[in-house]
Amino acid sequence: MAAWARRDEQGRWIFSLHISPGAGKNAVAGERDGRLWIKLAARAADNQANEALLKFLAAHLAVAKTRLELLKGNTSRQKLVAAPPEAVPERLLENPVNLPEDRTR
Repeated sequence: MAAWARRDEQGRWIFSLHISPGAGKNAVAGERDGRLWIKLAARAADNQANEALLKFLAAHLAVAKTRLELLKGNTSRQKLVAAPPEAVPERLLENPVNLPEDRTR
């Protein structure tokens, strides 16, 4: 498994992410410093990027957004997110999920 995904003692997946808010579209951009790099159309203001991130991850992982937890990095570009054990991290690297871009400003 990639360096950006690991299991914790409860069996949950822990994802180390680098987020770039305010991008042209939502997309996985590759890896950056051992983290999965995700670009989001949403801005960082008013928690918009965090909400967009959880929605993006939920769609790619095919899990409910409520099953994801932002563990660390609420106001940082470097984030740790927990996903349930049944999540499949490789899905984040597959074909993009078509989600409407949230460009609320």
